[in-house]
Amino acid sequence: MIYAFAAAIAKVMLSARHVSFASVMGGPCLEILGGLAVGAAVGVMLHALIRRSRDRADVLVYALGAILLATGLANAMGLSLILANLAVGAMVANISARAAERAYRTVEQITAPIYALFFVVAGAHLDLRLFAALSLLGVVYIVGRSAGLIGGAWLGATLSRAEPNVRRYLGLGILSQAGVAVGLALTVANQFRAPEYGPLGRQLAAMTINTIAATTIVFEIVGPITTKIALSRAGEIGQVKQTPGEAS
Repeated sequence: MIYAFAAAIAKVMLSARHVSFASVMGGPCLEILGGLAVGAAVGVMLHALIRRSRDRADVLVYALGAILLATGLANAMGLSLILANLAVGAMVANISARAAERAYRTVEQITAPIYALFFVVAGAHLDLRLFAALSLLGVVYIVGRSAGLIGGAWLGATLSRAEPNVRRYLGLGILSQAGVAVGLALTVANQFRAPEYGPLGRQLAAMTINTIAATTIVFEIVGPITTKIALSRAGEIGQVKQTPGEAS
């Protein structure tokens, strides 16, 4: 959501257009709310189809069709693709956990090649010549993101009066960076390379995709390690939750 407002402000600054505050803020609001509305509507339809389906292959077709439908509608209307698809899953999960589990287990079988293709597309935007110039920016991003996640997790857990282990170790368990960050970086690369944003727009696009792609490698190496450390220190590794029957 924050990205939509930040992108709108950046586009105005790069294009040197004189627009009102209402028009600058109105676009992102429409993009966010419209994307959520489209995703929610598609999610309701997907749930209805899954509930009537008995065949696993049908569930896969319905789920992929819902993703394509939400993406196509959002793209045609200039809405947020990410929020639209998030809303699809959220709607199905909140209507019926069983339907969401069926959809997840079915689609999970084909996610590996999709993930691979996704990161191949992101890697295709990398420009190794920019790495030296962006090294300081990458370090600042890594430190800032890590501090924000760890500090934010601690603050949220403290305010919600979560267990001490959650307060201490939740931040270490969420450092991995992948899908959404890379997806937003690709969005920046596609949007700001448009001619109306000039050379500064192209420079911003290149800096964003290269910084995110490079730091993703770092976080995907460090993230699993810190997650294991967090789980180990919290005493969660090897623990089996007892059912009420077993406890008695």
